Amino acid sequence: MKTVKYITLLLLILSFGCSTFKTATKQNQDNFVENLPDSYLQADLRESLSTNEWWYAFDNSELNGLINVAFTNNLDLAKAWTRLRQAESLAKKSGSAKYPDLSLGADAGYRDEKQNDSSEAYGLGLAASYELDIWGKIRASSNSKNLLTMATAEDVNATALLLSGSITDTWLSIKASQERLKLLEEQVKSNMKTLELLKTRWRVSLAASVDVYQQEQILAQSKSLIPQAKQSLEISKQQLAYLMGFPPQATIIINSDGLPTLPTIPNTGIPADLLASRPDIKSAWLRVESADWNVVAAKADRLPSISLTGSFSYDNPDLNRLFDNWVLNLVGSLTAPLIDGGRRRAEVAYQEALTDQSFIEYKDTVLNAMKEVENALTIEIHQKKYLANVEVQEEYAAKTLSEAAQRYQKGITDYLPVLSALTSKQNLERNIITIEETILLNRVALYKALGGQINIKSKN
Repeated sequence: MKTVKYITLLLLILSFGCSTFKTATKQNQDNFVENLPDSYLQADLRESLSTNEWWYAFDNSELNGLINVAFTNNLDLAKAWTRLRQAESLAKKSGSAKYPDLSLGADAGYRDEKQNDSSEAYGLGLAASYELDIWGKIRASSNSKNLLTMATAEDVNATALLLSGSITDTWLSIKASQERLKLLEEQVKSNMKTLELLKTRWRVSLAASVDVYQQEQILAQSKSLIPQAKQSLEISKQQLAYLMGFPPQATIIINSDGLPTLPTIPNTGIPADLLASRPDIKSAWLRVESADWNVVAAKADRLPSISLTGSFSYDNPDLNRLFDNWVLNLVGSLTAPLIDGGRRRAEVAYQEALTDQSFIEYKDTVLNAMKEVENALTIEIHQKKYLANVEVQEEYAAKTLSEAAQRYQKGITDYLPVLSALTSKQNLERNIITIEETILLNRVALYKALGGQINIKSKN
């Protein structure tokens, strides 16, 4: 018994005295971050940054309510929460290897060998096993699973960020479709009024029949666009219902109060800020660290392992005297890999390759995030200039139409200049709505590209 105690004490000393392997990717991250640019190409656009969740910049209670409902009911977000619960369970399971495994056993027996010769036996025992984490294999595996749990939590935030963007995009599309439909109905009424005037002039021989036919064509064209606008509106409403976790037939009332005002452009910060604000980037880095700890565990698995097993048992044919007879066994064992066909070495190489892949994916995620910010800023600049130019065109188209109509009524010109000016003006009016929608959707893309923490809670 003393020998076992000495061996056990020696093994414990060894377990505290040995050093573990170290992870190696942090320096790679530092080198990568140092080479990131100091600013964005369109950094002069920066103005202010809201401290609230990004969609509050639109200052619209209807949008806020839609996103809140989606955070509760959306199925993609619900699936993300379940994946987080799975990751938490796996982390707890992996961490349990740090502690001894203790089990209790009890048995009772009855034997009848002859007619008057029978006996009863009772037993009670405890069995324990514990692997000493000399090289840090167990700790490394536990760290890996904990980091994966943290990465999965960031995935939940990333899903919520994408969901908030999808809700806002769909809401804006509904708003734009409502405005487009309203404009088309106004244009149809205007074209019908003009057509009636032309018919009146034609009846008194002040207009040619070709003028009437041309106006009929313009009217038919504007009418043909209404079903398309209604189709877009209905599909967007069905998409919104789906994102909110409802059947597509669900009735969702969206106020037809026009497109919202474009908020002040947010502060983009510097590219390196994305590492802390984008949940997908944080998740990607946590996966790199998790993979790095798997390399540590694989390396430690190539070294000898030491396990302790112990048992504490009682047995006696008399239940009342069961605890009078007991036996304590304590055993220490050393296992060292000798020949495994290169399996453990291959596992190390495999985990190192996975770590390299994770780091490449991390860098790709960072660069793609920077590209998304740059694209959104570039689109914002040029779309605003495009809108300003189109608005000027629409203004001159209105003046041209007015002048052409007066010249036609005076008999100076035929109806063709009026027709051309009317077509141009109505097309430009519809185009303005599309450009305004594009600018708003691009602003949503910028908010998503900049990331930010989303405050959500699981409903489970």
